[in-house]
Amino acid sequence: MYLDSAEQHGLETRLLQHDHLILAVPSPSSWAKSPPTSLEDLKNADFVGGFRSALPVYYGRMMAHFARLQFEPRVVQHGADNITILSIVAAGLGIAIFPAASSSHPTPGIRFLQLEELTACDKIGNCCRDADP
Repeated sequence: MYLDSAEQHGLETRLLQHDHLILAVPSPSSWAKSPPTSLEDLKNADFVGGFRSALPVYYGRMMAHFARLQFEPRVVQHGADNITILSIVAAGLGIAIFPAASSSHPTPGIRFLQLEELTACDKIGNCCRDADP
């Protein structure tokens, strides 16, 4: 669960890790060889995104982060899950922004890149109901 704060009403939480966003590009792309330095460099890029309905809260968090940065990815393809999205990126049909934890699953044809604007940390935690409601 992504935690906005350590205090979640009615839940006991334990921080597991900090995560941030990362850019996934096709290995043969020019960005893999000469990475972009900002989101501004990506304003005309074709993006592959997930469906809002699949993860509405996470989708909202990402869009809010982009709005704060005055960036709107131009999504031209959608995938139902991370594996599908990464496959579309590997095929060269666009680029995508993922949680950095996704890079722990190496995907042939993908290069993961860090961008300063994407490093705002998210806290990922474990939660359960409070013992004392």
